[in-house]
Amino acid sequence: MDHYLIFEHPKEQIEVWLGNTLLAKSSSTLLLKEIGGLGYPPVYYFDPKDVRTAELKQNEKKLFCYLKGESTFWSIDEFDLAIWSYLQTYDEAKPLEGKIAFSPKVFEVVSE
Repeated sequence: MDHYLIFEHPKEQIEVWLGNTLLAKSSSTLLLKEIGGLGYPPVYYFDPKDVRTAELKQNEKKLFCYLKGESTFWSIDEFDLAIWSYLQTYDEAKPLEGKIAFSPKVFEVVSE
């Protein structure tokens, strides 16, 4: 089965919420759609300047993706693997490098 990445640049403003706490807000996100593979949902990636990083605590967990590279994670409340970034990516994933993503399965993602 083919597995590849598609990048889109949404025009609308995207917000990420955990309960009543706004964690990220931007009108210049990058939307990643993974085709094939394990069927991941689309995920918005934010520039760090658009993320309230003071709310997050970087943890030591790392995972490897053969398409994107090694990810690092941040924790908030009881969620340890729901916020991640690829600090160094493979060529096909370069647009993601240094951006921060939030799991749409854990956080409320709102587009306006």
